[in-house]
Amino acid sequence: MPKSITHTYSRYSRDALALLGVLVQKSVRKERKLITQEVADRAGIS
Repeated sequence: MPKSITHTYSRYSRDALALLGVLVQKSVRKERKLITQEVADRAGIS
């Protein structure tokens, strides 16, 4: 089995990726016109 590859990312890269994820989530939610509670219900979060 091939050895797994470990990547090292800077703190800035990780922060940028996290921010991008949040922006994508908000965009999808707006596009689908979902309210926060509906998103939480789908994710199984209270």
